[in-house]
Amino acid sequence: MVRTGFGLTSDPDSMRYLRDEFPEDLTPNYSGTGTGTIAVDPVNTSTYASGQPMTLTYGIPIQTGPNTSSGFVSLPISGSTTTVAQNFSCGYIESWNLFIQRDLGHEWVANVGYVGTHFVRQQVGVSLNAAPFPSSSTTCMPNGQYNPSTGLSGACSFQANTIINQMHCTPTGAGGPVCYNTGGITMSEPLFSLMYKALQSQLSHNAGKNVSLGAVYTYSHAIDFEDNGAGSGAEGTHFNYPSMFRLNRGTAGYDQKHNVQMWAVYHLQVVRYLEANPGSTRLPSPTQPSPRTP
Repeated sequence: MVRTGFGLTSDPDSMRYLRDEFPEDLTPNYSGTGTGTIAVDPVNTSTYASGQPMTLTYGIPIQTGPNTSSGFVSLPISGSTTTVAQNFSCGYIESWNLFIQRDLGHEWVANVGYVGTHFVRQQVGVSLNAAPFPSSSTTCMPNGQYNPSTGLSGACSFQANTIINQMHCTPTGAGGPVCYNTGGITMSEPLFSLMYKALQSQLSHNAGKNVSLGAVYTYSHAIDFEDNGAGSGAEGTHFNYPSMFRLNRGTAGYDQKHNVQMWAVYHLQVVRYLEANPGSTRLPSPTQPSPRTP
């Protein structure tokens, strides 16, 4: 007997990670002016230049959220968030299988087949704070000095080479770029693919009316660019700069090349009794034999 199948489904990811990101989820952090000092409110400087001490009577300051009336919110330089690409093309999952089943006689049955899964455009979280290796063509060169082509001179930060700062910071003026993001911005994009291939086999045997047993063996290989996709639970890509994306491809962290399982089932007399007496609410006594069915 030959069996085959094919399935196609859309990416089921709910993008739940956007629920807890800026500006929907704000986590203020208050600290003191030194070791062992009480936390201060840096906004209230009416009494102390460093901020008002947050005693029990002072309490926790009322939070002021960002202004969202324009539909746009600026991320603080030290803020972190997760966002999605503007042009988002949702991925899909393909799955297929082909199996051959053969009766070997004497109640032995063998199954062997090929199973495959292909995730096209899997969502992955890519850091926009990634940068290429410093070189003579980057804004901040390997010697820690500004590239003369920027019109600036002096020491620089390698943060100037990151993707987000190259996109939105123009190094002008003696002070250089001042809009660095240091908190971390993750972009969730449907970029990469995932592949799972497996040879699956099964040998089963009916050893009489009450006993069945068998063994299953799977030889497989899972390849991906990032384990568990984007969002919570994601491992994240190791190489985030676009020219290095290909280096993320490799054996998945959950890959298990060999899997062997053996099983056996024995039908108890109680099961046979209930099958023969589906409406019964009492089990037979140890001395009362269960009625046999043909």
